[in-house]
Amino acid sequence: MDTPLFYQLPIPLLFVGTIVASLAAIEGGRRLGLRLNRQDSESSGSIGSAVGATLGLLAFILAFTLSLASSRYDARKQLVIDGANAIGTAYLRTDFLPKDQREEAQRLLREWVGLRVAPDSFGADKVQGTLDRAKEIQSEVWALVVVASKARPSPMTALFAESCNEVFDIHEERVTKGLVTRIPIALWLILYLVSMTAMVAVGYQLGAEHSRRWFGTAFLALAFATVLVTIADLDDGSRGVLRISQQPMEQLYESLL
Repeated sequence: MDTPLFYQLPIPLLFVGTIVASLAAIEGGRRLGLRLNRQDSESSGSIGSAVGATLGLLAFILAFTLSLASSRYDARKQLVIDGANAIGTAYLRTDFLPKDQREEAQRLLREWVGLRVAPDSFGADKVQGTLDRAKEIQSEVWALVVVASKARPSPMTALFAESCNEVFDIHEERVTKGLVTRIPIALWLILYLVSMTAMVAVGYQLGAEHSRRWFGTAFLALAFATVLVTIADLDDGSRGVLRISQQPMEQLYESLL
């Protein structure tokens, strides 16, 4: 699975890089303001209006992107619960299968849950292997469903087949929402472009007013960097601190052992 470089950057590195880029943009804007306004050719009021409009646009885009990332985070968290419930139901319904098929199905479902709770099983270097093994387990479980349905067709085996379908569907939804449908790179580019433009505008205003205000500019850069990496962390919980708890899966795994 090919992953864009942006999604491979560690959150701490992204945080520091955003702060450095913001401070550099502010300093660049300040020097530009000093050079172009040596004789106060531009009023501070007109500059302040432009800076305020730019910051307002940035705040709107940040709020929109944060809402998008937050909703996806909540959806992924709910899928963990739904997935654990579906697997638990499928495991219980293996009792409807003949003994040999029942034991094999239970073993495969335990391994399926084990893939979910294993540390770093969805890390950048292991994710493809985890997904490949999940597909193999899915095929093996479904083969058991087919054999059981042909050997002893009954409403009970149909219930097990229905549970397996639900497990597979939730798995695909988790993969899609967790690894595929992230915030588009184009939106990240726009977000960073507007952010750096706003930082340059702030610096330009400082230069036009012949002011430095290091504390204020550093605080502004820190605040925007914090919001940006929070969005990135919500969008991809596998590389930051806002990771989705796998407790429902862990509790299920312990109950299956």
